[in-house]
Amino acid sequence: MSKRTKEYRPTTEQFIFLILYRHDGQENRSRLGISVKDIQKELAFEAGRRPSTRHIRRLLLNLEQKGAIKRDFNYLQAGHLGHESQATRYIIKDAAKGLGFFLTDQELQEREETLEKG
Repeated sequence: MSKRTKEYRPTTEQFIFLILYRHDGQENRSRLGISVKDIQKELAFEAGRRPSTRHIRRLLLNLEQKGAIKRDFNYLQAGHLGHESQATRYIIKDAAKGLGFFLTDQELQEREETLEKG
């Protein structure tokens, strides 16, 4: 009998966060947002997953409620592009919350102290 080792597979929410993190770091796209359709295409390419747009929007809302991302809507950009999807930017606030890492009490205390100083 062979024992299979359980491999860690990131959740779809973590994949979405990584896509947003990668997209946020590109200088030439920093003013433009990323649409849900683009996230869906990236998920299909990177992870082989095809979640619905409704599911992606729900996961984005979960990330926003956790405090990992912040939604920024640029009305001027929406008027220029003609649609709202590219005008919504997701700004990364906290990578630890987005990837689901749980910090110990001591790490949380050190983090709060550094945030207060900076």
